[in-house]
Amino acid sequence: MNDPRVEPDWIAARLDDPSVRVVEVDVSPAAYDSGHIPGALLWNAYGDLRHPDYTLVDDDALADLLERSGISNRTTVVFYGYAAHLGYWLMTSRGHDDVRLLDGPRERWTGRWAAEAPAHPRATYSLSPAGRLEATREDVLRGDAVIVDVRSQLEYEGERFCPRALASRSAGRAASRAASTCRSRRSGRPTAVTAPTPRCRTPSPPPA
Repeated sequence: MNDPRVEPDWIAARLDDPSVRVVEVDVSPAAYDSGHIPGALLWNAYGDLRHPDYTLVDDDALADLLERSGISNRTTVVFYGYAAHLGYWLMTSRGHDDVRLLDGPRERWTGRWAAEAPAHPRATYSLSPAGRLEATREDVLRGDAVIVDVRSQLEYEGERFCPRALASRSAGRAASRAASTCRSRRSGRPTAVTAPTPRCRTPSPPPA
């Protein structure tokens, strides 16, 4: 399998290529709205790719997202941003032929940042049938699988907790604020994006 990671120069050389679509994936529009790779679209990890209970969107919703994004089965899709790997996993798991990732965080892009959101012509996408993509509670409890926790070190150790309300879509703006809150806690680590004062809470100690 070829390495899917690409350098910023690789993207820069293809900004005007209609067969390449660049997509930023994040839990909030804040970073995208402050400036994004020219021509890049924004996918919200919660609003576009998952339901409030973290289950994946259904085939009709995913196909509609791809077509609205101007992505056909022959398009090269390049993901970057805070939740780029979710987009990459979802597209590769659905059998898309050419999916790439910016190698590293969005800050590696040193070219011009765009302010305007692009308008791409709608495409046609034929979505391949999916195999089983999600594990159930029973799968986890069976004990014969390797479980990988991709949260921050502080969350993994129980020192910080980003509330489940993060994914609530009952109020879109509230969900974006909650998402930014969780993101800002991660910004305490040297490699993350600087963000406003974090609000993810420290769990209370268990009762004696």
